[in-house]
Amino acid sequence: MAILPPSCEVWNSLAKNFFGAPAALAGRGHCIYILIRRLSEALEAFILTGKPGDGALHVFDEKQERAIAGHWASLGLTVTYRSQQITYMNHTVTVKYLHVHNPTTNAGASLIPWFMRPGRPYPIFTYVYAVWHYLSTGEKSLSLSAAAAQKVFGVGRLNKSTVSRNMEAMARTIAMAGVDRPLAADGREAPPDEETIARVPQMLAGGPPAEGLGATRDAAAPAGGNAALRRALGGIPAELSKVEKGGGPGGGKARDGRKRGARPRAERKKPAQRIVRFVDSWQIERARIAFIGICRRAVLVAAEKYHRFLL
Repeated sequence: MAILPPSCEVWNSLAKNFFGAPAALAGRGHCIYILIRRLSEALEAFILTGKPGDGALHVFDEKQERAIAGHWASLGLTVTYRSQQITYMNHTVTVKYLHVHNPTTNAGASLIPWFMRPGRPYPIFTYVYAVWHYLSTGEKSLSLSAAAAQKVFGVGRLNKSTVSRNMEAMARTIAMAGVDRPLAADGREAPPDEETIARVPQMLAGGPPAEGLGATRDAAAPAGGNAALRRALGGIPAELSKVEKGGGPGGGKARDGRKRGARPRAERKKPAQRIVRFVDSWQIERARIAFIGICRRAVLVAAEKYHRFLL
């Protein structure tokens, strides 16, 4: 994602108009994204249980959604629906959310669930867990951390290259925002969703203008990025990373240390890929739910205080 430098006029405008609101500005798509923490009953149940229910999942309950859209329309704002597919717990669902546009200022905002990152196929906590798992286990194996995230959150195509790219992206975000403390431990009190939603027309009336979003750039990965990431993701209980069984990544038998005679050399074969064996499903579920709660706070603080997606 393109990064907005803190000295950028558009970034300053966002920080001023959206002060205290969990809002992030994406350099692509010409849109402000407001993160909603209290989700509809169906969407909340999907995140907690992994059961998708029937049809598309909306960010708000039907009655609340109609009231919000009707109020904005009465103020002359254009309200539409947008959607994005999310894969989680071996299910792919469509999440529908409101997008509001001010035709006078040409500014727009989308109200998305806190766990969604535009353009990403998995919930944000999946990527954050993989990065945190790698760092918290002594940077042992990107492949192992990818496999752990796949197992915990029921996603199918997370590999070590994806984990590496996300780690670099998070390091850039942390460096640009100047985060120097654990995000999930931040005691900042943000306004409730209802208050933020009520302020949206005022926010869009003052910009930032959509055309200004082109003034973004991609930042280089900072030196010492992993240390900064550890600080930002600090305070997460280490036991949440212990989802694979002991005995090494493959969970195999202990090495046989007995002395043996030399064996005839044979043609070297490609080593078989070791299979990662995981703990019981109830332990996986406990780690998943606990991490989601922690990540939710970190994501919202990044949006409230720094107006950025965590990655």
